Amino acid sequence: MKKFILLLLLVSSSAYLFAQNFEGTAVFKITYENLPPEMKGHEGMMPSEFTFLIKNQKSRMEMSSMMGPTIVITDNEAKKSTTLMNMGGQKMKMTIDFDEAEEIEDNAANNVKIEYVDGTKEIAGYTCKKAIMKVKSGEEGDEDEGEIVFYYSPDIEPIENMKGFEGLNLKGMPLEYSISNRGIKMVVTATSIEKKPIDDSVFVIPEGYTEIPDSMKQMMQQQK
Repeated sequence: MKKFILLLLLVSSSAYLFAQNFEGTAVFKITYENLPPEMKGHEGMMPSEFTFLIKNQKSRMEMSSMMGPTIVITDNEAKKSTTLMNMGGQKMKMTIDFDEAEEIEDNAANNVKIEYVDGTKEIAGYTCKKAIMKVKSGEEGDEDEGEIVFYYSPDIEPIENMKGFEGLNLKGMPLEYSISNRGIKMVVTATSIEKKPIDDSVFVIPEGYTEIPDSMKQMMQQQK
């Protein structure tokens, strides 16, 4: 579970790495390997791509799946993130202040170390170097240590003390990361990075969404 929290942090933090001086889009694809027999043929039900629209301190992530589209709008200056979900016509939103997520992120980062190893790969026009993130469970009685393999671009400088990864001293932006759990491997890879103007309207929270109750929000966080 700890590995998936770190992978989610990498995904959600990808836009933050651009935030200080970037305006444009970044597209990532998601691929799956070693799916069990009962899941084969159902790959279309799982997310296969997500797109970031980024402008300075604001970002918008769009991802589609068979369950419906999900949008995450983040405002770093306001220290707030809003997730919009449309499941079968039922529109729900979940707003999280960064302070609320701080404990989860800090606990995750405290059980992580990064090893920079040999290996390069061309990703989205950038020459990326290989690194391995060692992840300890951090749970009492569980000494399991997992790995997240990622390729980062030293040409894209990360924000100093990026939220959730303070003290790890990342040497560049991860453009590909992979994780295995119970034999299933998920790989997230950047396919395009384009600088272009982004209209401010894409960062406005639309009307018509019902806020998820705090009790349900807590249940969702505990399931992570």
